Amino acid sequence: GRSVAVLEARRRIGGRIWTTGVGDARLDLGASWIHGHVGNPITAYADIFGLAWRLDESWETGSRAFIENQGWANPDLADAAVASQWAFDKSRASEVLDPNRSQNDAVDWFLDEEGLEGQARLLADFRLRHVHADLYTAGPAGRISIGGSALYEEYPGGNALIEGGYMDLIEHLASGIDLFTDHEVTHIDHRGPVTISTNQGVFEARHAIVTLPLGVLQSDAVAFDPPLRGRGEIDRLDMGHLEKLALVFNERWWPTDHKRFMYVSDSFRTPQWIDLTETTGAPTLLAFYNSETSRGWSGLSSDQRCEEALTIIRDMFGPSPDPKATAATDWSRDRFSRGSYSYIPIGSTGEDMDRLAEPQSDHLMLAGEHTVKNHFGTVHAAIESGQRAASLVLGM
Repeated sequence: GRSVAVLEARRRIGGRIWTTGVGDARLDLGASWIHGHVGNPITAYADIFGLAWRLDESWETGSRAFIENQGWANPDLADAAVASQWAFDKSRASEVLDPNRSQNDAVDWFLDEEGLEGQARLLADFRLRHVHADLYTAGPAGRISIGGSALYEEYPGGNALIEGGYMDLIEHLASGIDLFTDHEVTHIDHRGPVTISTNQGVFEARHAIVTLPLGVLQSDAVAFDPPLRGRGEIDRLDMGHLEKLALVFNERWWPTDHKRFMYVSDSFRTPQWIDLTETTGAPTLLAFYNSETSRGWSGLSSDQRCEEALTIIRDMFGPSPDPKATAATDWSRDRFSRGSYSYIPIGSTGEDMDRLAEPQSDHLMLAGEHTVKNHFGTVHAAIESGQRAASLVLGM
């Protein structure tokens, strides 16, 4: 074994994992789900630490769809739109089309192949471009590459939630480690031994594993000497911009027959809403939006976003009480993340992530979800990359 120290720029651990209290609710405003629980290292660690987790059946039960200026869509067509997402993922789009074409092109091809028309096409189109792409992949459908998306592999089994939130897992993983929070790294000299300069002093080590998010690496906020070998790969990949907005109420006043609601609008404002009441322990609606593609939202304050969200809720459900508590993320403007998670855009390939997974020098490795081409954008990718980098260090 080796002695280990962790330098964390924030005043808390967890990075883009952030479980917090919002009124009476406790919820994850960063990573939330275990994507595929069978064989996933996250569920393995949860079991080791005795943390309870449960399947989230709302992923499988479909969702209601509300079309702006029209009202609620045909429920059967709304369910069919959800099913179209799974059919799209299994389609031959990546085989038939040039892998360097966009997800938009793949959606057009799929909708034509399915022969969808009218409201069925409208709902499936919106689901694939503005929920599946904008939210789940976190990038604009016009920039996500077909070939890159085809590399992603889901663990089997349904998606699950850790009861109490992801931070319980992080705190267990951090137990017993020398951890230095509020230490912002500014420069890393990895000619050997590694010298790491921070806002609170200098650290030396035989090896360093750098887990800076892709957005931070792209920003050059941290200088490397010598420069990273993977600079070209870093620039070719892209950082997504998924944000969340939580509204906690005194009572659960909205319909409870479904847990997910899709708001179909030309503005793409908040395409997906989820009822998280059972998960958080308080009446909670959580909105998802892409700050890059949700027109006008990126320039709004948290209060303005909440007001806009209430306008959408009242459009769907009618008069509603004001929430007792709210919270909004801003990962895109957070200088320690500069986005939510990575994806493979047009002009990049999975090989770029493979090369970032290779040692940058005899003393420096990169880790993070952006270095795992089959699981990018997930917590388990971050875990897997850390295990890989640690194995490389132990072999040196």
